[in-house]
Amino acid sequence: MTALAQLEATLKAQGFTTEAVTTAGGQSFVLLRGFQVASGRFEGRVIDLGLEVQPNALPGSALHVHADPPLLRPGGHPQGYNIIENQSALGPTWQYWSFNLAAALQGGASLRSIINGVMNRA
Repeated sequence: MTALAQLEATLKAQGFTTEAVTTAGGQSFVLLRGFQVASGRFEGRVIDLGLEVQPNALPGSALHVHADPPLLRPGGHPQGYNIIENQSALGPTWQYWSFNLAAALQGGASLRSIINGVMNRA
């Protein structure tokens, strides 16, 4: 099983609705369409998230966020996130939110709680 298929299966087992995507540059992502933010100032917003797939079938070091209108402006953020536009292989309407997902997952937290934590602190 490929890393993409493995990560997608893991996320589906956790209750996520997923879509596998490979960009023109060959990088694989799992998209989480229609993710509803659970708390914080964006509570109730429905957004799409992209997780870059690493060879070990863990997500990469960022959330790729698509929201209309965007949740945050690009540039440094007081909570330590680096929000960058035009750096996501998913396209120009996606923002790259720098955050070490793999390290957080290895700490034992669920992906859903990690994402909600990021959104809550944003």
